[in-house]
Amino acid sequence: MNSCILELNDVHYNYSDGTTALKGVSFQVPRQAKIALMGPNGAGKTTLLLHLNGIHRPSRGTVLFNERPMCYSRKEINLLRRRVGIVFQDPELQLLGGTVYQDVSFGPANLNLQEDQIHQRVRQALELCGITGLADRPVHSLSCGQKKLAVIAGVLAMEPEVIALDEPTASLDPEASSGLMALLDSLNDRGATIIISTHDVDLAAGWAGQLVIMDGGMVKLAGSPEDIYYGREKAYNLKLKTPLVVEMYWHLRKNKLVSDNRATPLTREDLLEIIKRSGGKDTG
Repeated sequence: MNSCILELNDVHYNYSDGTTALKGVSFQVPRQAKIALMGPNGAGKTTLLLHLNGIHRPSRGTVLFNERPMCYSRKEINLLRRRVGIVFQDPELQLLGGTVYQDVSFGPANLNLQEDQIHQRVRQALELCGITGLADRPVHSLSCGQKKLAVIAGVLAMEPEVIALDEPTASLDPEASSGLMALLDSLNDRGATIIISTHDVDLAAGWAGQLVIMDGGMVKLAGSPEDIYYGREKAYNLKLKTPLVVEMYWHLRKNKLVSDNRATPLTREDLLEIIKRSGGKDTG
């Protein structure tokens, strides 16, 4: 089986008002990857995400799923959207049911499944998202974080292979944000490919296995966080904000407070370990 589940080849996209949103985007998405799309507002991140399950169709170029070019017939698109789920930044756009249970069951109910199969899918999705206790709550009474979890549960109930989320931690407090990212890690461990768009460089650098940096509708740089932030020249050339942990590490190195380390730390835990190893040593 091919190692890539999604592939974009020279994808261009123009909106109906003539705005060009994507200009020759090409990159591959490995199976079970954790990818973060980064870049300023208007870079094309959301537009790109909407190509992954056929909401948008390229003006030019191709999008492949499991090595096959996407077909945009209604039947094929419906099949694709079961396998590639999209979570919008605003959960209100995707909440359709009166209660959480009704909302999460909406997708499976449209697959003509038996009632017990629908119930099993909904129950499993609610358990994965940790919101079983909210099943009978009206969706309008939920907090922003709870609404996002309800939307993700609705996507999970379709049993997708890929989950793409647009600014998943926007408007969430630190605890809810941490819990959501832990959920995405858990889903990734279970085999799902996870793609997010985000402005949070600290979150992206510490979470993603691959960063895709966009600007002006183009992919300017793609690679592992270690590759992009080691030496910082690539990130600086793109005027990409450096994660706080990386800035602190380079400051400590410059002042010879930690020993030289070729593996740039990307999480607080990594940095603390380097400081611990450097303690009491001659770093000059």
